[in-house]
Amino acid sequence: MDSTYKKDNKNIVLILIATLIAAIIAGFVIYSLTHDMQQAPTKELTIKITDKGFVPSEVYVSKGSNVIWVNETEVPQKIASDPYGANANLPSLKSGVLGPKERYTFNLGTIGKFGYHSELDPPRQGLIVVE
Repeated sequence: MDSTYKKDNKNIVLILIATLIAAIIAGFVIYSLTHDMQQAPTKELTIKITDKGFVPSEVYVSKGSNVIWVNETEVPQKIASDPYGANANLPSLKSGVLGPKERYTFNLGTIGKFGYHSELDPPRQGLIVVE
């Protein structure tokens, strides 16, 4: 009877260990799937131009996405690639002057990291990562 009792206890311990391992693996898979979904690039994103800067100042989007800047300040803004001019990493990124509440939409068809700023307020800077 003693050997049967030991075998039963051993089987119960093995079942508990297998269940624990399965639960840990399931938790990891669920976390990985939900974490990746939260980080998935978007196809359209709005960036607010505020008195404190661009909100958000760093964004991740997928290739072909539209980024929309909305001027929420009371002063004109003008979006451009940063660096600008001959060294621009995205020379076509250049809005006209945006008055209060005006918008500018730009389609990102190139993969990479692109800085931008407001030409009328150069310390106001941001970054777009296209994946």
